[in-house]
Amino acid sequence: MDRLLCHARVQAVLEDSCGNAVRMTTAAHDPTPAMMRQLRYRDVGCTFPGCGSKRYSIAHHIAWWRLGGPTELGNLVLVCKWHHVRLVHELGWSLTRRADGEVRWHTPDGRRFRAGPGPPPRDGPDRELVVA
Repeated sequence: MDRLLCHARVQAVLEDSCGNAVRMTTAAHDPTPAMMRQLRYRDVGCTFPGCGSKRYSIAHHIAWWRLGGPTELGNLVLVCKWHHVRLVHELGWSLTRRADGEVRWHTPDGRRFRAGPGPPPRDGPDRELVVA
């Protein structure tokens, strides 16, 4: 359900006994094109440590929209579709943004995740082959 609501346009309408709309929530879930440009400028790519994928990156609400999180830059972060669907929605990871703008990822048990060292560089024409 969370996965469906993340990208759905959900609008609640409260009706009186005659079926007349008395109250209606906003359906503004998706960031505007201008907000997406700012997100791409600020985050560049996926904010998961060590990822940085620019392709297939989408806006994610840090405080989820369905739980009242606003669609504003301070509550949005770029995440690639894989990290968004798999880690956040299927496995329960979460994100926070510090006052200085740093995005932190947290495992389902609340521990902060930090990326380890990357893979060693590939052998290339400017790399010496070390033989032991």
